[in-house]
Amino acid sequence: MTIDEIYQMYMNDVYRFLLSMTKDKHLAEDLLQETFMRAYIHIHSYDHSKVKPWLFQVARNAFIDYVRKHKKEVTISDDLIGSLFQNAVQSPAHQVEIKEVLTGYMSELPDNYREALTLYYLKELNYKEASHIMNISEANFKSVLFRARQRLKALYNRGVNDE
Repeated sequence: MTIDEIYQMYMNDVYRFLLSMTKDKHLAEDLLQETFMRAYIHIHSYDHSKVKPWLFQVARNAFIDYVRKHKKEVTISDDLIGSLFQNAVQSPAHQVEIKEVLTGYMSELPDNYREALTLYYLKELNYKEASHIMNISEANFKSVLFRARQRLKALYNRGVNDE
């Protein structure tokens, strides 16, 4: 598979992944370009049967390098929060309220928890693909994801009970 074919096939997915992490259209575009530049340079060093997880790993590394270089805090999208708690309440008005509250709680989660939630719920990667991107075992990923959900729910419930 050529880099052009890979780009055409996965550009939108990688862009949305980066946008969900940066929440900045222009930065996501810059990181997308960086991702495919790195992919072009290292195209011969990956397993051709696992292109998508490899690209997400390259994108993740480009994002991490950017954050380290610029010391910038980046949060994930509200879409993730909505998908996590879409069945929590009946009323759409309450769902909007929950999304707003949970957005604040997301910043309190450790980076690996936010990343696990993003990869699994927002990017809809399976355990194996997400664990590969995070460079952890599948069992460890499941554990991190479980803890992330528990922590987010606890933060939300604590806030609800404080009111």
